[in-house]
Amino acid sequence: MSSTAGWGRVLLLGWRSGWRGLAAWVVGLCALMGMTAGSIASVYTTEAERTAYARMAGSPGMSALSGDVAGVDTLGGITANEFGQIAGFAVPLMAIALVVRGTRTEEQAGRHAMLRAGPLGRLAPLAAALLTALGALAAMAAGSAVLMVANGADGTGALYYGAGLFALGAVHAAVAALVAQLVGQTRGVWAVSLLVVVVGFVLRGVGAVRGGPWGWASPLGWLDALRSFGDDPRWWPLALSLGVFLVLTGAAVALAARRDLEASLWSARPGPAGAGGRLRTPWGLALHEHGLTILGWAVGTAVLMGAYGLLTQPMIDALRDMPELQGYLRAAEEVVDTVVATFAMLLGALAVASVLQAAGGLRTAEEQGLLSQQLAGPVSRTGWWWTHAVVIALGALLVVLVGGAALAGSIVVSTDDAGRFGELFAAGLAQLPAVVLFLGLVTLLLGWVPEHRGLVWLPFAAALVIGWLGPALDLPQWVMDVAPLTAVGQVPVDDFRLGAAAVLVLLGVVLSALGAIGLRRRDIPRV
Repeated sequence: MSSTAGWGRVLLLGWRSGWRGLAAWVVGLCALMGMTAGSIASVYTTEAERTAYARMAGSPGMSALSGDVAGVDTLGGITANEFGQIAGFAVPLMAIALVVRGTRTEEQAGRHAMLRAGPLGRLAPLAAALLTALGALAAMAAGSAVLMVANGADGTGALYYGAGLFALGAVHAAVAALVAQLVGQTRGVWAVSLLVVVVGFVLRGVGAVRGGPWGWASPLGWLDALRSFGDDPRWWPLALSLGVFLVLTGAAVALAARRDLEASLWSARPGPAGAGGRLRTPWGLALHEHGLTILGWAVGTAVLMGAYGLLTQPMIDALRDMPELQGYLRAAEEVVDTVVATFAMLLGALAVASVLQAAGGLRTAEEQGLLSQQLAGPVSRTGWWWTHAVVIALGALLVVLVGGAALAGSIVVSTDDAGRFGELFAAGLAQLPAVVLFLGLVTLLLGWVPEHRGLVWLPFAAALVIGWLGPALDLPQWVMDVAPLTAVGQVPVDDFRLGAAAVLVLLGVVLSALGAIGLRRRDIPRV
């Protein structure tokens, strides 16, 4: 029997059970592209406006976020520059999510073992997962290219850019496929794959600001190297991405052929025969389960915030050389406040993402039967949940504290203005009410409809898009006021809105209580 025999059946089964999530990724990213391209076409209607944008886009701060995008004096280039700020994370996350779901998650839940009882090749699940990811990426890339052309972008440039988005996702799909053979737990695969994304994002930003070889160490840098909307678009970075994809996929295939089902190449050391005193308590067990993940989020967030904060003074210097902005930016402090407001919103988004990932891991534990084993002891359902909820919330608080301190400290170092550390640090704390709200929302889904817990990522994505691109998309103010990540105001540009924060916290607590009620009523495990 061929090692890939039966891949079509696995592909069909994955489609039938996960088409909603796949469609959400494709439609969501295409909708974001449509919103961005449409807004750019309506805002930058003259050559003078596009030229002014190109000067601003060349600043270190913008380059650190969007990379060295060619042709930013054209509609297509401006769209790529704005869309890339979100796509740099969203496209890799889409690829990782689809591959992890089709490999390690299904294997960890025991479903691959049942399928392998029939005529199914060893490599069929891996092949099906990669084909699913590549198909979704191709649909997203094609839709994005069509939407760019529909809103005035150059057709050739849109084709190059769409191909670049596909190549970016393909590389990260191969990374996830390889890591899934090395790491034995879903959360471990996510942690390593996300680390690759963050490192690539930072390296691309450093390369765009300082030049040199840094950008070539990042798949995002290869997307910029296409120069899709420049005068000299290049195809060979696509060949580089394809080569890396083939090498990583070949390594994943070789490792998958060697390892046992439900095993991994990096096997965890066997623990002691008996649990220590700390692990015999619900709090100790919760800290053990979430500790490393929380630490990873905290360290990654601190590195990202610190790297961006250090670019503040170069950004101020660049903006001072732009006469068209002098009436808008009257003082360097305004630049700092705008930078802090933007990155504080990103900090809040990272803290929320850490909460959603940790809560999703609890559902995985339920599917594997680990929750049933814990509830067989003297632990109630609500007691179990509130213990994990508090640990997860404290983990998000640590992410905000560490990330906020790194952001404020790096800005102080960059601008030599130590007197504002406390004010800048407080901007990050302003995002905590949004964390409470999303913790309540994911609790509600886990309590009543755990099989649809992934839906929580849709409002999170909408809030992130509104917070990150809202001003550029010229969204109505009421939309900014109701979005969780911007409802409390863009601190420190705006005053902190205590009333909005209270509403977010109250909603989060109410949703958490309702979710706890659902957890008490439903079957465990519920599949």
